[in-house]
Amino acid sequence: MNTNGMVRLFYAVVLATALGGSVTAAAHWLDVEWWVALGPIAAVELGGVVLMRYADERRQLGERALFAMALSTAFATVAVAANVFGHQEVGLAAFFGVMSGLGYLVYLLITSAKRRDALRAAGKMEDTTPTYGLVQWVRHPGITRRARILAQANSATRLAEGPQPTTARLGRLASLTAAREQVRAERREAAIAKAVHELIEKSADPTLAAIAVHTYDPAAIAQRIAALADYDGYAALLSGRLTPARLAGNPAPVAPVHDDLEAIVEAISDPTPAALTPATYRPRWRPTTTRRPRRMGRPAPAINVTVVAPNRPARPAKQAATDERPVAGRKAAKPAATTEEKVAALVAKNPAMTQTDVATRLQLSGRTVRRYWPRQMVAVNGHDHTDTN
Repeated sequence: MNTNGMVRLFYAVVLATALGGSVTAAAHWLDVEWWVALGPIAAVELGGVVLMRYADERRQLGERALFAMALSTAFATVAVAANVFGHQEVGLAAFFGVMSGLGYLVYLLITSAKRRDALRAAGKMEDTTPTYGLVQWVRHPGITRRARILAQANSATRLAEGPQPTTARLGRLASLTAAREQVRAERREAAIAKAVHELIEKSADPTLAAIAVHTYDPAAIAQRIAALADYDGYAALLSGRLTPARLAGNPAPVAPVHDDLEAIVEAISDPTPAALTPATYRPRWRPTTTRRPRRMGRPAPAINVTVVAPNRPARPAKQAATDERPVAGRKAAKPAATTEEKVAALVAKNPAMTQTDVATRLQLSGRTVRRYWPRQMVAVNGHDHTDTN
């Protein structure tokens, strides 16, 4: 015998006992034979069950059936009262009254389960939520309640998708994991929203800050910031700082950054490829002063080193290639002067000008002016020396 059969058998025994008590009480109270009181008492005892069954059928169709449920409860109350007040002895009154009420409650249990099964089979009711256990509820009541709500929402989504839902069912472990992740996301977004709020207040005057705070939702901004987070880049940055050498206190040497941006810009913008070849490349030498370590009682002598830049042939001027014929009455446009010609013309016009003055006047770099200087001069210790080679 399965569970449903055992429940039905138990209900039959309880109902028979309650009916027997009601019949004997009515026969004694009305002073009639028991078989005379059997019909009316059976109608009262079974009236609550019949009306509740009718109410369940109407509820499966989507109706509320409130009047049928209230009338069924009234019949059950009369049957219990007949068992309690129809017996003079307290023991018999309590026994038959409990059996009558128990029979009605057992029937409610059976018919409610059938109604839920029918609604789920028809696709009108969500799936049951997972069972989390007493220990889980005691240790983490907030997380468990949130997980149960997420499971209910998942069941509602699956119900709305129809007989063949595409959303996976959220079980016990999956719902608990989703609840914990939701709590972490809410805390993270709340911290980001607070930081965004403070940033807005500090970056603008009070009036504009108030307008921005009330216009933009910090929580929505926090969600987008969290969604655009570069986890791979941040992990790579941290992993580079967690090398054994850095942890041991010996950071790895960092490649020096080129501080002469003029040379980089000039190398990129130089139209002559030969300028970058090993045969014609001339490294940049700067006049330097090498100082020895100062000893006790001795002055630190300065050693002046004069570096003479080698002669470099002048670069041929660019010729503009054009196939257009000159227009009558219009003079042909002169080709633009090269940098070397500009430097030579300015120095010839103002011999007293220094390389710094020429670079400022022509808006050129010092390196470019020194390259095209007509007289190869290198400044060492504040004096100009003419190249005699």
